[in-house]
Amino acid sequence: MRLRNARGRLVEVFYIGELAARLGKSSHTIRRWERLGALPSTPYVQCVRSGASRRLYPPEWVEGVVAIASDEGLVGRKPACIERTAFTARTRELYHRLFD
Repeated sequence: MRLRNARGRLVEVFYIGELAARLGKSSHTIRRWERLGALPSTPYVQCVRSGASRRLYPPEWVEGVVAIASDEGLVGRKPACIERTAFTARTRELYHRLFD
């Protein structure tokens, strides 16, 4: 999906389902990780008529999170326990590099 950012530039973004699918997780798991602080929340949100909002993820964020999750053993048949990995620290570092 493409939309205009605050500067009027077209940017490509993905919905939470795309991030979840690439990680082999459910959207519920991604929202839970964000709520618990294990994964930084996306800076892009789309408001919808019902008053709800949709999380939007730029491709570089999706690719980076998937690479980190894979490195940390969170993807696959027997995923590691997220608390025993450097996933949170590494995704926070990625977040600051991309969005700050």
